[in-house]
Amino acid sequence: MLESIIWILLIGFFVGQIASRLKAPPLVGMVLVGILLGPQISNTIDSSILQAADSLRTIAVMVILMKAGLGLDREKLAQQGSVAIRLGFLPATCEAIVIALAAIWLLQFDF
Repeated sequence: MLESIIWILLIGFFVGQIASRLKAPPLVGMVLVGILLGPQISNTIDSSILQAADSLRTIAVMVILMKAGLGLDREKLAQQGSVAIRLGFLPATCEAIVIALAAIWLLQFDF
């Protein structure tokens, strides 16, 4: 299992570097490696890793979100002013309202 994880990380890193040289985000290369090595295409990933995939996916999403958050530039956000705030809060608010209404309708909540 450890050997498979090391190979996946190494291949993902190197393909990410190739993607960055092609002027694409390294994450694109890493995701492509995951798709190609995954069970849908080549099925080269060890089955024990696939059993732990839920935990690994959660960790991967946390790392991606942290990198995205750390990559934000406060000065550029301040220059954008209210546009940045609207683009941040408006979609989240709309999504929350739609989910709440769907939950009320599907689960037949009565307040």
